[in-house]
Amino acid sequence: PGHHEDEIELELEIALASHMGMPASEWVDRLASAATRASSMSLPERTLRSMYAYAAASTGIRTADEVARLARSCIDPKGEVSPASLQGVAASLAMSGSLIEALDVLDRSLAVAQELGDASQVGFVMFTRTWVAYRAGRLLEAEADARALLDTPGIIEPYTQYGTAHLIVALIDRGAISEAEALLDQQGFTETTELTTLLGAILHIARGRLHRLRGRHGPAVADFERCRAILEEVGFTGPAFGEWRMDGALSYLALGEREVAREIATEDVELSQTFGGAR
Repeated sequence: PGHHEDEIELELEIALASHMGMPASEWVDRLASAATRASSMSLPERTLRSMYAYAAASTGIRTADEVARLARSCIDPKGEVSPASLQGVAASLAMSGSLIEALDVLDRSLAVAQELGDASQVGFVMFTRTWVAYRAGRLLEAEADARALLDTPGIIEPYTQYGTAHLIVALIDRGAISEAEALLDQQGFTETTELTTLLGAILHIARGRLHRLRGRHGPAVADFERCRAILEEVGFTGPAFGEWRMDGALSYLALGEREVAREIATEDVELSQTFGGAR
């Protein structure tokens, strides 16, 4: 009692520590309650609300419009900012469909991280910018950001998985499939199945898509099912977080599993209509 700001900062740390591995059911309601109490424009309260916007989009428990409104409520053009607060805003805006707005926020976040001289935060901004640029159709920017992320000294393994995943999908979309396969091999991810984090799930999507385009539908399905298992365990099953269902349905269809393909495609349509994002 009497230490509201400390409470908010601790709730934010709990959410950040939980979201990479614990089931969302164990922490999202708590985060939602804290976000309701975080109604001011102080930096900790805006950061907490941005984290809730991100979680709401990833789990699909709020609509795209609600996520975007929540994210925009965290922006104070004249107030103190941190890369962490802007990261949550940008990721939430991107998942809700406001991609150019998200890239503008990321540019601001990168400038703040560079001014602070915080290499880990610079890497984290690049990490987010790769997939936002990709979704915005800026393939060369996504490729450049992913390569910069992979070249970051001391990069940790989950970031390597993520950077590789988004470099692969950018290369695929500009037709450089052989280069994407060479990259997968170079990074040592051609065969590995020990990708158990949220970031590993994204690499499963990229590798599965590569398998599908090469006609290797059995391995593709294996990757999409591993992705599904990770996302379901964590609870990040919103259609805007891990976009595996379309490719998964197409590979199941190619294998003659029509009912499974139809079930996955139907689920994708229903989740997407509920969320309401244009993408």
